[in-house]
Amino acid sequence: MKIKYLLPLATTLFLYSCCGDESKENPVESKEEKTEATHEGHEHAEEAAALILNDGEKWKINEEMMPPLTNIAMHINDFNVANKQDYSLLASNLQEDINSLISSCSMTGKSHDELHKWLVPFIGSVNDLAEAKDDTVAAEKFEAVQASMATFNEYFE
Repeated sequence: MKIKYLLPLATTLFLYSCCGDESKENPVESKEEKTEATHEGHEHAEEAAALILNDGEKWKINEEMMPPLTNIAMHINDFNVANKQDYSLLASNLQEDINSLISSCSMTGKSHDELHKWLVPFIGSVNDLAEAKDDTVAAEKFEAVQASMATFNEYFE
C-alpha cells in the first residue's frame, strides 16, 4: 500500500522540481482562461506531447541516469522471457527503478523535455499495472508497459 502512494508523490515532486510552479508565471490568468486554453488546445497539446528525435538522432541520456533505465529494461525483458505471472512484484520493481531514475535526473534542455514526454505516460502505465486486480488485466497493462519501453528505445540511447 505504501508504494501505491509513494510513486505519485515522488512523481509530483519530480515534475514540480523540474518544471517549476507554473502558477507563478502568470498569476492573473483566471480559472476560466485556463479551462478555455485546455479545451481549445486539446489536439495541439497531444501533438506537442508527441516525442521527436534530435535532428533524426536518438536523444542521449546522461550517464548517471542509465542504471535505473537499464534496470527497467531488464525487469521488463526478464519478466517477458521467463513468462512469469507475478505482475505485482514486477510493478513494485519498476516503481523502485522509476524512483531511482527520478532521483538521478540531471538532464536539462530539450532532451530533458523529451524524456518527460516518455516518462509521464510510462509512470501511468506502471501505476495501471500495479493497480490491476487480476492477471488478465495485468497482462494487458504489461503490454502497455512493454510498448512504452519500445518507444523509449526508439527515441533515446
